[in-house]
Amino acid sequence: MRQQLPRPEQGGERRARRQSGTAAPPVAQDLLQIWQELLGIGDLHADDSFFDLGGDSLIAVRLIERVRHGLNAHVSLSDLFDAPRLGDFAERVARAAPYEDKLPPLLPAPEQRHTPSP
Repeated sequence: MRQQLPRPEQGGERRARRQSGTAAPPVAQDLLQIWQELLGIGDLHADDSFFDLGGDSLIAVRLIERVRHGLNAHVSLSDLFDAPRLGDFAERVARAAPYEDKLPPLLPAPEQRHTPSP
């Protein structure tokens, strides 16, 4: 029978780190909620690492876009790779410049729906 890969850290080691007495920086509630929704984990702490919790490159792209548009912070994938812990990433988001999307919004043009694309 094929063995399954172990699940990402689910409790024991994470709880042990929390009880070690090291104070973690506060995390913005909005950013915490984004992580919880994307990773499907409700109990997060500032010391938790995005990739140790099961985050991958696809989820990372979704995270960056949600932070850019939802929190108006200009962060990139390299910020997440350089600071994968929630508390460290929260500091980067707090220091980030406002995000300005330079692309015009896509608007529907119902009158052109049957026009072939160039």
